Amino acid sequence: MFKRIDLKIFAVIGTVVTLGLVVLVLFYAEREEQTILAQNKRTLLNVLDSTHQGLRTLMLSGYGDAGQLFVESLENMDGFVDLRVINPDGSQAFLDNSRIDQVNQALGSIQFFPRTTERQEQVLAAANSSLQRVLESGEPAEYYGVTQTGERLYTLLYPVKQEQRCMQCHSPEQPVLGVIKLTSSLRHVDQEIAASRNLSLWVLSLSVLLTMLAISVFVRRVVVSPIQAITVAMREAASGDLSQRLMVPKSMELGRIVASFNHKIAELEMLHSGLHDERNKLSTIILGAQEGMVATDAAGQVVLVNPAAEKLLKRSYEQIAREGLAALFEDSQWSQLLEQARLSDSPVMAEIHQSEHEQILHIQLARIANDNGELIGTAVLMRDITQEEVLRKGLEQLSRTDALTGLFNRRHFDQELAAEFRLSRRYVQPLSLVLFDIDHFKRVNDDCGYDQGDRVLQQVATAAWTHIREIDSLCRYGGEEFVIIMPGADTECCQQTAELVRRAIQALRIDGLQVTCSFGLAVLPAAGIDSVEQLLKAADTAMHQAKASGRNCVRMLH
Repeated sequence: MFKRIDLKIFAVIGTVVTLGLVVLVLFYAEREEQTILAQNKRTLLNVLDSTHQGLRTLMLSGYGDAGQLFVESLENMDGFVDLRVINPDGSQAFLDNSRIDQVNQALGSIQFFPRTTERQEQVLAAANSSLQRVLESGEPAEYYGVTQTGERLYTLLYPVKQEQRCMQCHSPEQPVLGVIKLTSSLRHVDQEIAASRNLSLWVLSLSVLLTMLAISVFVRRVVVSPIQAITVAMREAASGDLSQRLMVPKSMELGRIVASFNHKIAELEMLHSGLHDERNKLSTIILGAQEGMVATDAAGQVVLVNPAAEKLLKRSYEQIAREGLAALFEDSQWSQLLEQARLSDSPVMAEIHQSEHEQILHIQLARIANDNGELIGTAVLMRDITQEEVLRKGLEQLSRTDALTGLFNRRHFDQELAAEFRLSRRYVQPLSLVLFDIDHFKRVNDDCGYDQGDRVLQQVATAAWTHIREIDSLCRYGGEEFVIIMPGADTECCQQTAELVRRAIQALRIDGLQVTCSFGLAVLPAAGIDSVEQLLKAADTAMHQAKASGRNCVRMLH
């Protein structure tokens, strides 16, 4: 629509600023209207509250028959269209004798004389929703209406609540004795709102006019003229005249653009000559890297294999290129990794096991795309981690086993028992724990030396290991104490296993020395055992009972 840049900028900025001003003014006008309506409501509530207090004073003073005169005296106030007191059934109060008869009957005598003339006038229908809401909630209600001439009306229904003193004359089952209905004209309110809107419209028009004028001057002088000069200079430079230089304008932002353009033109020739050097550096990095690199083009043809990749794969560049990327590794998961990389925008990392060469390779596979997201190739980086894996597994084994006995250590025991305890509770399966230690082991160390003590620990561990199930875990708990975790083993199975181990240890002769052990058992499920700590405590208590019973025996806590 607009071909000139100054018109485009003026249109965009002007539209945004105008919309902002319109929203601001509309918001202000709306808030002003709500404020005027709220002030009018507060004024009417004050009037109703005063009316209610006056009626309350008359009623409590015994002058209830003057209520209608009091209400009629207020009807001529300026701005009020209608002011009445109505009964809960919607009829106007103080016109008939029904309420007087109810009060006299409640008092047991004639305290109030009936009216000589009475009449019925229905102000609101008994089922009126606003009236029912006031009677049920005891809170004021409001609604709007319109006269035949189009004048807006505002009506407030104010509850006359029953107090403690009122219960002498009225049934306590009526929390609201009546409702004061006040209808007022909103003519003066609408006039104030219209005046506020007109003022807002004038302010908006003047603000938009001044803003558009300021934007027009600013855009032409500060933005459009410098940009046009820059456009001409850049067109000349693009046609091949690299000697073109731009004058730096005073504007800080445009000055940076011009300075950057001049700098880039000067660097263009230097970058061209430097590309060759960077290519040589890249080739040196790829060829000298210790990690293997294989890359393909968009068609899947292998176009790059560095010497490290040839060494790791035990194949030449020609063989790798001939067989293609799909045959790069013999691992069965390789085809799945290729498919995963094809569907993913991030690199796929995995470990490849080359059983033929007893290798473990850590690979990183990624698809290479241009700025438009189009595939231009695939790259594979590989590194031999065989020795790292061997070292890692060795360290992991050391962290879980006891160096002297070769059994699982305390750390493994804590983890294993916690896991088996959770499984036992979840699937309601039995779990047994056998805790035993070597009797008088301190005497062995003191009399025979620590070397003899170490041999005793090793022989005891071996004897116990040969008499437990494959699914059981035998751990060195600490010092001369051992523990067996028996998943799924009930009381009978646990006792039989403990007795077999006890007998096997008793039969040992270690350098002529006989060794015995005391055993404590704990089996889930058991009353009072709700945690790993309680299970271990039960086994420990049972073991101490075995010690107290003369040692070299099996005991279970009951």
